[in-house]
Amino acid sequence: MKKIDKRSKEWRAMTPKEKMEYNDSQKSKGLGDTIAKITKATKIDKLVKKVVGEDCGCEERQTLLNKLFPYSKSRLSCDDFDSLDTIKPWDKQGLSAKDAGIVLRIYQTYVDRKQKWTSCVPCWKRMVDGVKRLHAHYLVELKELEDGQ
Repeated sequence: MKKIDKRSKEWRAMTPKEKMEYNDSQKSKGLGDTIAKITKATKIDKLVKKVVGEDCGCEERQTLLNKLFPYSKSRLSCDDFDSLDTIKPWDKQGLSAKDAGIVLRIYQTYVDRKQKWTSCVPCWKRMVDGVKRLHAHYLVELKELEDGQ
């Protein structure tokens, strides 16, 4: 995704959701992205490509480092927000298997990736409370972006 100046007309024309998605796309997903940004800023990447050639294995190394050392996600993706907004598990007495799977996947992604499927009611309450907090935090950020237009 190309870089967008946040003072430009293009930025002002974007919806708050598009701004959130753009901001997310610019963040490092893991150690590989951070190293790539550093080597680009210091022009080391160009030097390596001159010495070694165009196919220096940088992209593969970046992907591998991102998989080995990922950064944790702190905010819901737009798709996960939409999923939670649709099923609203905190408003229900019980969850269908499909909805429970969505809640578990989101909880594992953003809160505790070691969480397993369980029949423990207090565990599910903790997971639903966790995704509810993520949902509320997303709404606050969305509101701030809307007010900042």
